[in-house]
Amino acid sequence: MLKTIPGLISLFLLISVPSAFASEMVRGAGILAGINIIENVTRDFNKKNPEVTLTHKELKGAADVITAVGKGERAWGVVNRSLNDKEKEQFADIKTHLFAKDGIVFVVHPDNPVTAITKAQLKDIYQGKITDWSQVGGKKGVISPMMLRDKRHVARTAVEKYVLGKEKMAIGKVREMDNQGALRDDVILDKSSLGYLLMSGAGKKVKSLELDGFVPKKADVKAGTYPLAASWFIITKGDPSPAMQKFMEFLYSAEGGKLVEKGKVTFIPRASGQ
Repeated sequence: MLKTIPGLISLFLLISVPSAFASEMVRGAGILAGINIIENVTRDFNKKNPEVTLTHKELKGAADVITAVGKGERAWGVVNRSLNDKEKEQFADIKTHLFAKDGIVFVVHPDNPVTAITKAQLKDIYQGKITDWSQVGGKKGVISPMMLRDKRHVARTAVEKYVLGKEKMAIGKVREMDNQGALRDDVILDKSSLGYLLMSGAGKKVKSLELDGFVPKKADVKAGTYPLAASWFIITKGDPSPAMQKFMEFLYSAEGGKLVEKGKVTFIPRASGQ
């Protein structure tokens, strides 16, 4: 009988020791683009802090993420916009923490002689009033404007708000593309094309146009002077929990900022009071 005691002790240790060191799960959510930006940060944070494990589930849109956090289904979220008035009323305790920005650039084929565009010209193009490149300083030829198909995509919503306001684009005259990759590929192949991309995803095979006097630069996006940008926020229900606060400290550190910028966006340091 006594011979079984060491075995029982070993079994007890096998059961109890892992649970004693189990990490705290902090479940989050985000849209795909936001998860791609934040995953470098969460991965390194989890390695350095084994007592805490941050996870993130992909949801379809910012509204879904806000609802999940607002209802307490998720402890934190990554979204690409502030809460609208309805959401602020419904989830009054949600707090937003800006941590990154990404410029949005209008792009053309590298051989297109046009180097700059204005908001007024873009509005006329997307409403079908300007149809030829010669009307905006280029060579004679039809303009083929494009828009991302997903109406909730951060770039599409920002462009529509900036260029069109509450007005509508010309139905049937603007081609809708499934994603940024498809739009970029079309611009590379078609000299008539005009589209827009997140600065982080534009690449060197397309020409980014000067917009309203601003050459697209990350420094101007960071300073808030570039006219067209998308903001990225971490949201929490009320003040962050101690575990989440630890993550936020890491996110806003110099090391965290470098990891954010690996996602090809511009890191925004913590604002006073955040």
